[in-house]
Amino acid sequence: MQKAALIFSFLTLFLSANQCKKAGEWEKVFDKLWVRSSEEEKGDGIEVYRTEAYKFPISRGPREAFRMGKDGSFMLRIAPADAPVEIKGTWKANGKKQANVNLEKNSFIGKTDYLYQLIEVQDDMLKIKRQ
Repeated sequence: MQKAALIFSFLTLFLSANQCKKAGEWEKVFDKLWVRSSEEEKGDGIEVYRTEAYKFPISRGPREAFRMGKDGSFMLRIAPADAPVEIKGTWKANGKKQANVNLEKNSFIGKTDYLYQLIEVQDDMLKIKRQ
């Protein structure tokens, strides 16, 4: 029994390390709440996000945000009716600069599968293209 538990632990560690290796630059994105800063967008399809500590200008309603966990968890926060709603999901690295995001089915948004392409990441700013 101990041997099986040891093998299971090793495989879990190996798979987790392999996922992080594939994650590449996404490592800088993990475990931060990224809030959309649409004022900084140029209309080219690239979305700009800032960490929640950023001093945003006043907006008409709650801002879209997301969080990616190192463990493959994903949370998207939207505000379909002026009240924030969190939609859970998962993500998986698809190369060093791409991630497949799968959200739980919900009654707010029809599309639940996305490809996030990492354009630029800094400590407090993130640019992605979402397809």
